Amino acid sequence: MFVLLAGAALFALQSVCLAVDAHATGEPGEWNMAEDLPFWGIVAFVGFLIALKLLGWKPFVAGMRDREETTRALLADADRVHREAQAKLREQKGQMEAIDEQIREVLAEAERDAAHTRSEIRIAADREAAIAQERAELEISRTRDQSLHSIFETLAGELANRTEQRLRDSMSGDRQDRLVSAALAEFASRHK
Repeated sequence: MFVLLAGAALFALQSVCLAVDAHATGEPGEWNMAEDLPFWGIVAFVGFLIALKLLGWKPFVAGMRDREETTRALLADADRVHREAQAKLREQKGQMEAIDEQIREVLAEAERDAAHTRSEIRIAADREAAIAQERAELEISRTRDQSLHSIFETLAGELANRTEQRLRDSMSGDRQDRLVSAALAEFASRHK
């Protein structure tokens, strides 16, 4: 049906073109519709509209309606996807903020742990330093005492030797015997 209508429209258009051509050349004997050109133009246009109404209007309107529905569906889907994307974005922002908060908490905890560890290390180092200082002081004291004892022993031995030498030089044999006897008597009286 559409093919017949298209053929009729083509025939009408050809007739109009021939009429215009004949009018332009002015040749008699040809079909001359130049005087009725506006009328036949209107007839061709009305014929085209009728053919379009009978054959193609319903499919054209249905196609436009389908296209409009498809466009609306696509717009609705795009709007839904946009809303979902915004919700997902808000959710992701919330998760990122939660992760940032966790990171801040972890860093704060690490700083507290580091401060605690520093203080423990400082306390342990102070304790070790105090123990090392006490050991050093004891070692110094012991060394000093040993040195003083050695010095006193040396001095006492030297003093005893010099004293003995002086006493020998200054004492006579009788006097030495009496001094030895007195020392032995005192020793014997103490140990009885």
